[in-house]
Amino acid sequence: MNFFTQPFLVSERYTQRPGLYISLTEALRGCREIIHGQHDHMPGQAFYFRGSIDEVVDRIRGGEIGN
Repeated sequence: MNFFTQPFLVSERYTQRPGLYISLTEALRGCREIIHGQHDHMPGQAFYFRGSIDEVVDRIRGGEIGN
């Protein structure tokens, strides 16, 4: 799974992606939901270079990535 591949602020210059800040609370909530299987139906690609789990869910709902 690519959940912790969010674009980091220090790598903006190399990845050409704006960095994101995700609070510890949000990161832990996302991990807890993943561990509990709430997002098992989502393809791994949906998690790539996203911030919070909400952004991943929005990406799926918006049709950007098919499930």
